[in-house]
Amino acid sequence: FAVNSGVKVAVQAVQRAAGILSDGIFGPNTLKVLQSLPAADLVIGLQAERILLMASLSTFPRFARGWVKRVISTAVEALHGN
Repeated sequence: FAVNSGVKVAVQAVQRAAGILSDGIFGPNTLKVLQSLPAADLVIGLQAERILLMASLSTFPRFARGWVKRVISTAVEALHGN
């Protein structure tokens, strides 16, 4: 996510998924909150944030199918492994 969207945008998305202030700074407070959340909740929330970000892009209609498919496959991998 950070490779394509930048570190700050990715951190803000994970912070929103965790329900905390999305300042884009991955500090001790962010880490503490993330460690306290169920992994599945965080994975699902972060993937939803990714799709929302992609949907805001002008190129989304053209690439939506592949992008969303990739987001879903990474969520499945994160939740279930191979």
